[in-house]
Amino acid sequence: MGNLRDFLRSSHGSVVYANMAGNSLTLTCRDLMSFAWQSARGMSYLASQKGELPLRWMAIESIFQGITTTESDVWSYGVLLWEIVTLGANPYPGMGRDQLISQLHDGYRMPKPQYCSDELYSIMWQCWQQDPESRPTFLELGKTLHRLMTAQKISIDLDNFDVSYINATEEQ
Repeated sequence: MGNLRDFLRSSHGSVVYANMAGNSLTLTCRDLMSFAWQSARGMSYLASQKGELPLRWMAIESIFQGITTTESDVWSYGVLLWEIVTLGANPYPGMGRDQLISQLHDGYRMPKPQYCSDELYSIMWQCWQQDPESRPTFLELGKTLHRLMTAQKISIDLDNFDVSYINATEEQ
């Protein structure tokens, strides 16, 4: 069915905004949590693979020191999780390359979307820890996300999806 980003964005229906659309017409919170869980499982498999990522998905040690590890892949997964929660919005909306690098250097992390549970955002936050050793493993992520997914509680409140959360200005 194509890539995840296009699939997430197609769930918006015909409503189009500069960066993302409103409530999903076809996806449930459980679907989104399943995508997150499946991605963690896939990343666990791919953890032995090397490769550079686009800047917005790169860990701070990859940007500033050229270090790529499984732990830096966990950072990237945290960005992917944020994309899933926002139904495909561009990470670090409104920031250009130089501003993004400066903000990351100063400790900036993307804030929690209002419709995202604290527990789910905590997972993202853990992925974005300054110290790579403080980040969870993909195995831990998979277990935590599976627990959240099967707990039957809402981690992403699509009924209160807030399009104004994301700055409508996209910079590449």
